[in-house]
Amino acid sequence: MNHQGFDKYLGYKIETVNEDSAILTLDIKSHHLNIHGYVHGGVYYSLSDAASGVVTTQHGENWVTLNSSINYLKGVKEGQLEVQAKLINKTRKTAIMEVNIYSNRTLLTRGTFTMYLVN
Repeated sequence: MNHQGFDKYLGYKIETVNEDSAILTLDIKSHHLNIHGYVHGGVYYSLSDAASGVVTTQHGENWVTLNSSINYLKGVKEGQLEVQAKLINKTRKTAIMEVNIYSNRTLLTRGTFTMYLVN
């Protein structure tokens, strides 16, 4: 998968992907940090959304986020993030993803993303 635009700026790497799951990693850089020096919440959200999209594109081309919820549990300032996305349920037009982000095996965020197949 070729990164373009915002995904390229974000700078994550797709480690593994199949029809029901994906793992992405991100080496934390200064542009990922908020004013307090922690990874910005928008980075966590964007990674979760991207991981959901990486999995759902295995089932068709034009998926968009229909709904999402994310719980921010712990913050980090440096290191690497690992994003684990898992397909929980799929219908003809929707897919529900569970997405967790870890750093050094510590759970940082837990999210649920509902994706919608446009085409």
